[in-house]
Amino acid sequence: MRLYFIGGASGSGKTAVMPYLKELLGDGIAVYDFDDIGVPDGADKKWRQESTEKWLQKLLSDGKDACLLGFVCITKIHNGLRMLSKNMLPVLWILPDYLLLEAMKRLRM
Repeated sequence: MRLYFIGGASGSGKTAVMPYLKELLGDGIAVYDFDDIGVPDGADKKWRQESTEKWLQKLLSDGKDACLLGFVCITKIHNGLRMLSKNMLPVLWILPDYLLLEAMKRLRM
């Protein structure tokens, strides 16, 4: 089982890379968007931590290659995997990078 995480700020291209990742990895990977669970108004750090743990539990219980995209914190994912999994799992991080001017343009759209 391999886990892939695509994190980054709004407009950084997380969703845009998904088709390419699916093409590269094939149909054998489950792809999830962190925000599919719904983000409540006033979501805070506690909500983000609890939601991250729920996603990790789901990914681990599915037991297959999976990708989670969204505003994910590397430290929270790392600590959560250490707590929830007895084995070290291969994890790939994708952190899209873009220029501040491009970010401002995308967020205004």
